[in-house]
Amino acid sequence: MTESTFKDTLAHTQFGANADKFGGWDTAMEAAEAVETGDIQSLRDIASNHPEATPLIERIVTVSSEHR
Repeated sequence: MTESTFKDTLAHTQFGANADKFGGWDTAMEAAEAVETGDIQSLRDIASNHPEATPLIERIVTVSSEHR
């Protein structure tokens, strides 16, 4: 498991605010860290376990990729 602390990024902010869709804070922060590090496999695993978070994950990945 990756670090579950908050960082000041779009992914951390949005996923933290919607932690309930991820089943809790730790998974939300794990997903945010995966976005920031480009860990696609971890994001796929999280999305498959938390389908209600998939649209949010897709939006954040899209926006993040446009601004890098």
